[in-house]
Amino acid sequence: MLVRKGEENVVFRPVRNGNGDIRVANMFGLEETDGRCHLVAELTFQPGESTGIHDHTTDVEVMYMIEGELVCLEDDGKEYVLKAGDITSTAKGNKHYAINKSDKPAKVLAVVIA
Repeated sequence: MLVRKGEENVVFRPVRNGNGDIRVANMFGLEETDGRCHLVAELTFQPGESTGIHDHTTDVEVMYMIEGELVCLEDDGKEYVLKAGDITSTAKGNKHYAINKSDKPAKVLAVVIA
């Protein structure tokens, strides 16, 4: 078993050409998951921060809301409001983005499955 504290590998950066420097606490990647996950990370969006719109041509992304609220726009054009306890999946070939339109930080666990 591999145990890693989320604070070990934290960076602040734009995600997929989005707005702001999102806090990304990288927990696991391809090496730690036998090539199964590109990313397992906790992302913290401050108010107004967003990812850029991006596609998942060869992978699937699952996001679990830990706290706060994010608005996600999927390929079907519909906006979904995610709140703590909600989970979403973006399938291979689909595009999406996420934005924090609230006045409080939002925290999500993102898992990108190869």
